[in-house]
Amino acid sequence: MLAAFLVPKDGDISRATALRFLPVLALGGFAGPSHAEKGVTTAWKTTPAGDEDEIHTGGVEWEDVKVGTGSTPQIGDQIGIQYQIKAFVREREITVEDTKGKARDFRFGTGQMLPGMDEGIRGMKTGGVRKMRIPGNLAFGEKGLPSAPGRAALPPYSPVEATVTLDFIPGSDAVYDYGESDV
Repeated sequence: MLAAFLVPKDGDISRATALRFLPVLALGGFAGPSHAEKGVTTAWKTTPAGDEDEIHTGGVEWEDVKVGTGSTPQIGDQIGIQYQIKAFVREREITVEDTKGKARDFRFGTGQMLPGMDEGIRGMKTGGVRKMRIPGNLAFGEKGLPSAPGRAALPPYSPVEATVTLDFIPGSDAVYDYGESDV
């Protein structure tokens, strides 16, 4: 069936076509449908103190690249994450921030991260990797982001894309077992 799709009726395949599909054929054909979890976040409505939550308004698109096997963070938990945040300004990709493989600690759901990252991490399990499209109001909002050495400024309400790895939740994961299923 794959050959019928690639081979024209006259049976001749150009060298360019053959080279274009060589990686696909080497991997066993075309990839099937993705079964990764994905969705869009909803508003949190209330804070842990019971007040109205005006920060987490919903609208972050997320997709699991790798589903974790550990614990899920609860609001107020300390978490260790690796992340890379990118934005597109005037058709240029700008890396806003990158932890470069070193986990950083944050308190989940308390406003220490971008509101969109809090929303996108909700429901993740340790060891998981998730891609997120964060709308501008849940990224840097009306302030935007000033320029820094090696980084252009981000205009107000610029959407960003983040890739997040949830490394650990102290006290919730058995630290000596972490990563065993990844072998």
